Amino acid sequence: MRPGSIVWLGLALAGCGRGACSTTGCLPLVDVVLEQPLAGPGRYEVALVVEGEAVRCATELPLALAGPGCDADRASLVHSEAPTGALLEGVSLRTASIDPIAMTVHRDGRLLADLLVTPVAEDWTPTGASCGEPTCRYAVGTVPLDAWRP
Repeated sequence: MRPGSIVWLGLALAGCGRGACSTTGCLPLVDVVLEQPLAGPGRYEVALVVEGEAVRCATELPLALAGPGCDADRASLVHSEAPTGALLEGVSLRTASIDPIAMTVHRDGRLLADLLVTPVAEDWTPTGASCGEPTCRYAVGTVPLDAWRP
C-alpha cells in the first residue's frame, strides 16, 4: 500500500454511503517512496527542495518514541514496523507540484543518496467514479535501489 494511501482511504471511506455521494475534498499529496526502506540503526537526515523551499527531516532507527520529524508542516516521514524493527519508507509531502524534487539522505553524517526524484501523478475520485467530482491528483516519486551509495 502506498504511504499516503491510508489518509486517502480514510477520506474515501468517509464518502462511501448507500448510494449517496459526499463532499470529500482533495489534499495535494506527493509521496517520495524508498524502493528499499532504510532499516539500519542510526540517525537519518533527509533534505529535500520542494517548490524552491528547503525541507529537512530527521529520525533515528530503531525508532525513538519522540523523534525530531520534519521542520516544515508540509512534510512528514513515513515509518512502518517489521519483525526486525522500524523502517523508514519515505516522505509524504503536501504539495500540488510534480516538479522534480532534489533529495539527499545521510546516515550518521555519511551521504547515502543525492538525487532528483521525479513524481508521477495519477488522477482519481475519492468518492468513487459514480459520484464524479472531485477529481484528485496524487503523485509518487520513487528512490530506486541504484540511487544508494555503498
